Amino acid sequence: MKLCEATASEEILEVLARRCWHLDHDRAECPLDKLVTVQSVAEQLTETPESVGDWQHDLNRGLNETMQLVRERGSETLQPPRRWWWTWVETSLQDPRPKLIAVGVGPRLDTETVRERRLDEAQEWSEYPPLLLSVEEVHTAWCGLPEPRPPHPLEALVRAWQKRPRRVDLHQRVDPILPTIRVSEAVARTRGRIFGGLVPQDHEPTLPLFPEAAEAAASILADVPLLALSDATGAPVTARGRGAELSLATLVRGMTLVGLDDREYGIVEIAPSVRDMRDALWPNGWERRHDWPRLRQALRESRDRFIPLPGGAEWWPMVATYLPGSDAHLDETMILAVTVPPGAAAGTPIDTRRLAQLRPHSGGAYRAYIAVHSLAWQPGVTRVPTRDGPTVWTGEATRYPILTRQDRRDIVFGVGDTSNRTHAQVDEPFEVLVEAGDVYIPDRNAFDPKRHVRGWRVIPKVATSAVKAWLAKQEGGNRRNRGR
Repeated sequence: MKLCEATASEEILEVLARRCWHLDHDRAECPLDKLVTVQSVAEQLTETPESVGDWQHDLNRGLNETMQLVRERGSETLQPPRRWWWTWVETSLQDPRPKLIAVGVGPRLDTETVRERRLDEAQEWSEYPPLLLSVEEVHTAWCGLPEPRPPHPLEALVRAWQKRPRRVDLHQRVDPILPTIRVSEAVARTRGRIFGGLVPQDHEPTLPLFPEAAEAAASILADVPLLALSDATGAPVTARGRGAELSLATLVRGMTLVGLDDREYGIVEIAPSVRDMRDALWPNGWERRHDWPRLRQALRESRDRFIPLPGGAEWWPMVATYLPGSDAHLDETMILAVTVPPGAAAGTPIDTRRLAQLRPHSGGAYRAYIAVHSLAWQPGVTRVPTRDGPTVWTGEATRYPILTRQDRRDIVFGVGDTSNRTHAQVDEPFEVLVEAGDVYIPDRNAFDPKRHVRGWRVIPKVATSAVKAWLAKQEGGNRRNRGR
């Protein structure tokens, strides 16, 4: 439908939303959640996020430009008003749905009239009463203008609403999907922005594009992108004390909050509340006076956590663009801009509640939990199709990766660690996961024929039952063979 064929307010806003998205996103079709309604634009007029910017000036300027042209064409109805703005009202108590209206006011009173009235009343008087126009009336006036027309009077409002960060509901699922992205020398261009070094799972990692990720690319962390990205930004690998480093935990939380449908976009803004972040990082409660300043500082430092690219360019995985103040209440929201690399596709589900429980108590176990789940997710190897179509975890234990002692050390302490580490220090985080039932290790001396090394075969909890069933079947077959 063409824009000027729309007549009702909801229809006008929908067609305009599709048009704006089409023009702003390389002629792409507008997603359903970016279609605009009267209710949504009313909210936009009353609670604008800081990141949207000063769009109100553009909105009212567009309205005034249209009305000026209409007035110049001799409209008797629009002659008095000289200044216009958009607002919204509730139509009645019986129908509390908001109604978007344009308000026009005429010239000020002349000097003689002002003298006849008290000064404090003069500001409230006008030669003409305010003129109220509906969305439909403004739209009709705009469509009546000759080509080329100015921007539609509601265009700035629609674009501002489409750019606002999505309010995140952390209770929609307990197992956000870890992105499956790898370090390599490939360069990808997405929507006018260049990102490199991150390609889909079906590509083989080669030389790293990110200089700071060179060591990670040569280690097991090449297949654990969230750890490799965090370490490459210069964020501390281990925190003072027992818990996981907040810089890593906030990056992991930000990346996993980006929905699968949103990973095609270069930058996605998310708006978790203070309560959301508290529950994700301190699930058993925090000491607000101590922990909230620490979290704010970690998010502020995200602006310094970048990955250098060839030619002096720099890339930020996640940056806080708005943080509530030190006295913020728990329902206030922060705004995080997450830069999603090309190829960030579906990955392994994780239990974020369990990850949250690990963070304050064991930084090593937190990193190991992420690594085990990332490494196990191998479509076509550990994930196999069923007759009905969906893929499932295979029970064949020999298909799962083997972690050498060096692999486990890189996971827990990072590839740049030069301290002398005992076997107990390297293995303890994995033992924590074993004792809690988060992982299953059927063989601690497994042989990897591809790398010609021996190590632990570590299975995530989600695949444990399938692997145990397969091993039991294998053992039963072996006993029958021995009995012959």
